[in-house]
Formats: sequence, C-alpha cells, structure tokens
Amino acid sequence: MSELQFLQDYTIELLQYEQSEQLINGTKAFYYIDNLVTPAVQNIANKIAPYTSNHRFKRSPMQIELVFDTPLVSENVFSIFVNNEMTEIVFYMHSPAVYSETKTLTINDPTVFNEQDIWLEFVKMMSDRRVSLEQEFGLVPTPKDE
Repeated sequence: MSELQFLQDYTIELLQYEQSEQLINGTKAFYYIDNLVTPAVQNIANKIAPYTSNHRFKRSPMQIELVFDTPLVSENVFSIFVNNEMTEIVFYMHSPAVYSETKTLTINDPTVFNEQDIWLEFVKMMSDRRVSLEQEFGLVPTPKDE
C-alpha cells in the first residue's frame, strides 16, 4: 500500500468515526438542537425568505447554521451552538466585511429557553448589523426607521 493510499484510507476512517449513531445520539445537546433550535432557525429562514436568497442550513449534533444572501451582502451567517453540558448557548452572526458578533449566554434551565429567545437574539444581531451597514455604506436611515 502506498503512502498516499494509506493517507486516503485513514482520512475516510476519521470521517466514518463522526458518523457513528452512538456518538451523535450520545450528545446531550443533540435533542435540544434537533427539537427546539432547528425549528426556530427554520422559522426565521421562512420569515426572511422574501427579503433574502440562497438559504442554506448546516447542521451538526450541537450546532445549526443558517447562511443567506441579502441584496448588499452575500454569505451572511447566523449560527447557534449549544455545548454538550447544556449550560451555554452561543449565538454567532457574520456578514463579510460588515459585521461579526459572538454572544454566549448561560442556559440555567433548557426548558425555559425557547423560540422567542432565539428570535430576540437574531433581531438584536440584525439591528447591530444594520448599524454597521449604515456606517459601511454611508446609508442614512429613512424617517420611518427613526
């Protein structure tokens, strides 16, 4: 077996390890991401769909990411990560060359943290992103926005 073949086979072995159902289902955050966070992020995507394009979801057992384009910025990312101990939730938003923010919150009781909380963090980040857009592009808020 050549060294190249060995490296290729070993890479496949490493990737197959991550596909283990036991590994995925053994993650405490998996159920939380799958049943609370993912539907909330899908709801966000549905609501913003008329004003955005190219929606894509990326998922792992502890994270979901929504990627979308707007008329001014491509590849906007809104991501939510929950640590395996279910004690922290991390919100991340990135709009290339315009805005980037990471916010970590403590989850005292996972049953209390709900879809409205996810929407609240999304709206806060979108508002901060708007300020950055106004500064970056020299945009002036319209009177109805003030």
